Amino acid sequence: MSDGITVSGGAGGTTAQLAELEAIAGALQAAAVALDAAVAARGRLGAAAGPEAASALAPFDGRSGLAASERDARVLAERVRMAEAAYTDADAESAARMRQVSAHLGSVLGEQGPKSLLWVLGGAVVVAGAWLSARFWRDTPTPQGAVLRWLGSPGIAGRDDWLGAVGRTMADDGIVPRLPLIDRTATEGIVTGLGAYVWALQPGFQPVPRDPVPRGADLLAGAARLTGGDTRLVVVPRLAAHASRPPRTEADLLRQVAGLYVTGARDDGPTEAQVSVQRLDHADGTRSWVVAVPGTEEWTFGGPNPLDGLSDVELVGTMPDDATALVVRAMSQAGIQPGEPVLMAGHSEGGMVAGRIASDPVLSQHFDVAAVVTAGSPMAGYDIPPTTAALHLEHAQDFVPGLAALPNPDELHRTTVVRDLPTSAERGPWCVADEGDAHSIGRYVRTAELLPGDDLSVAGFRDAEARVLGPDVVRATTHTFTGYRVPESAPAPP
Repeated sequence: MSDGITVSGGAGGTTAQLAELEAIAGALQAAAVALDAAVAARGRLGAAAGPEAASALAPFDGRSGLAASERDARVLAERVRMAEAAYTDADAESAARMRQVSAHLGSVLGEQGPKSLLWVLGGAVVVAGAWLSARFWRDTPTPQGAVLRWLGSPGIAGRDDWLGAVGRTMADDGIVPRLPLIDRTATEGIVTGLGAYVWALQPGFQPVPRDPVPRGADLLAGAARLTGGDTRLVVVPRLAAHASRPPRTEADLLRQVAGLYVTGARDDGPTEAQVSVQRLDHADGTRSWVVAVPGTEEWTFGGPNPLDGLSDVELVGTMPDDATALVVRAMSQAGIQPGEPVLMAGHSEGGMVAGRIASDPVLSQHFDVAAVVTAGSPMAGYDIPPTTAALHLEHAQDFVPGLAALPNPDELHRTTVVRDLPTSAERGPWCVADEGDAHSIGRYVRTAELLPGDDLSVAGFRDAEARVLGPDVVRATTHTFTGYRVPESAPAPP
């Protein structure tokens, strides 16, 4: 697709196509049943009819008759179902095997205890030293240098096999070349191994869990909570409710998210987080809501800002987190009522918060989350219900969406859009220089502007999105809330 965009899931995804295969198989099966009944009726009629009727019924017999058609319909139905199963099993098996290898390796290292970290670091130093030494010898007038230069030549480095992979380590100029970006696929494997490693560090033998990433995250979050002091979350209105412009597109939604990032508060990060809740009043007297949530703003664990590393780890795992609590309390204070449709938009950690709220069966009794838009968020671990349409925007060079260690599910109500950003050594409006640049909210706003409106999956999401953003909005009012942690003993705000 143009602009480096690939769309999966949703109304045009593999699941939708498999559903069509199942519908075809069902229709063929129903046809076989009907033909079987016709064969039985033909038999009864032939036994009771005279020679003239038997002659008239003759075309329904033989190789192209009713019985043969019934057999063909049953065989075709079975073959269609076999093809459907083959597609499903192939996709699931390849991904599962990759995760199993990484999980087992991490578990083996973790069972050796903390000393295994020294082994890993030592091995990394040895490998890096050998690689740098080889790149140095590559430029020497020796037989070894000639072999290494041959490996790094375009003809070898451009191959797709193992020799090409080795050759690319010797290509480019300089002793230390520009290292490749860590993409989502690599991140999924690394995070799976890390989750299994942390889980295996517990005393005694720990079997490899099926879901090592959330379990490992829960252990890390629990340790951080135990070592930090007791805190409580304070959520207050930051500004009085004010008139605002209603969003019309996904890019508009992400611009609202971008405007919530707190900058310049202090050197190591802002001490408070902001979220916005926008009320949309429609011409028919109904209301809908747009909730915007920014991403991680502070990389400490348990500092004043709830949009921090601790909430990140808790969101990857299963423990309650302050970032979600902030947004839920802001939604309640803004006055969202049960049954009023809500669209949640979030970047990075903000998208994870939206996924947790949308997939929580208790919160669904209070908030009708009709749609979710996420940008650069790891969303695979959230079981978003079919009543919520989801659009996940990702960049191929952004490793953050891979932190869930799983690809996003291919479901009818979930659409994933991946954009492959052009890379360049120089920063510019159309190029990405590093992983942080690929993860920036500004890049995702541009990606949202490039969404293909003629794509079946994107169009399907927009149909659900229109339930909130519909064209009949007569007034938009924005409430902005601030959230921050304080020590448990601190007095309540006035």
